[in-house]
Amino acid sequence: MARYLGADLVGVTTLDADDAGHPFAIVCVVRADDDPRQARGIGGQVPVQNGLFATFVLSAWIRELGFRASPAPGLDAPRLAAAAKLGTLDGTGRLVTAEYGTRVHVADVIRTDLPLATIAQQAAIDARLGMVSPGATCTIRKLSVMMPSS
Repeated sequence: MARYLGADLVGVTTLDADDAGHPFAIVCVVRADDDPRQARGIGGQVPVQNGLFATFVLSAWIRELGFRASPAPGLDAPRLAAAAKLGTLDGTGRLVTAEYGTRVHVADVIRTDLPLATIAQQAAIDARLGMVSPGATCTIRKLSVMMPSS
């Protein structure tokens, strides 16, 4: 849903010390042509607005499902994005992604009690079910079928 709403990358991680008892954090990352901290004009603020839109609507949708969800601008979003395996942190604490490098804006984190699976949990579930995880290499064999002649 977050991708549909405009987030370019989305990840889930656990929250260990959340005062409101939310066990999960949803992290949305939006591609940014300009650094919003440097470009104060509309060009630099478009990714901020896109991130706010995605997190606001996504948290409202989760609440409509009957779960608690709220954007949390006070959380360390880049650190949580790295914990959600969306990228790594550089020496200055900025998120660096494989897809966009440092040209990203990490939107407000959504704290929620919606039952979600982190990447590690999903990989364990996939392995138990014999499924191929996203990004894994698999071989597809060509299937030949003889069609009856008419």
